[in-house]
Amino acid sequence: MSVKKRTIALVAMLLALALVRPSLAAWRSNQPQRFDRQKAQEHIMDKLELTEEQKAKFKEHLAEMKKTTDSHWEQIRELGEKMKVEMAKDQPDRAVIHDIIKRMSDLNTDMQIKRADSLLDLRESLTPEQRAKFKKLLEGQPPRPGQRPKPLSDGISDCIMDS
Repeated sequence: MSVKKRTIALVAMLLALALVRPSLAAWRSNQPQRFDRQKAQEHIMDKLELTEEQKAKFKEHLAEMKKTTDSHWEQIRELGEKMKVEMAKDQPDRAVIHDIIKRMSDLNTDMQIKRADSLLDLRESLTPEQRAKFKKLLEGQPPRPGQRPKPLSDGISDCIMDS
């Protein structure tokens, strides 16, 4: 290949790169942002104008919930791995698979119950004005990036806040 052709090819590549780079930056900026739990918690506490005592109770509940959910998700991941192993066998044991699925379901159910209890506990510590603000926060909450449908989208949140 001649020097002239190499130079033209190099210039074309640089030009293509220069055109693609801004597109990549724009594409990245449109990607969903990762959910920031700490930022969301601070936002809730600010919007509700919680007292220091309420903030301490709220943070305590959140820490307890995180500990429980982290533990449950770890167990669910382990059960998922066990199910993969069982399913990969030439003759998987149907009873074992069913047991794994039931255990995973129990863990998910327990997390939902604890979430509902946590919301109820938080609600009990709020003033009527704070409850009204909290209800509005729950209603206007957009789904987080990559989030499955809200676990309490069956009306439980509404019942908790209306009672």
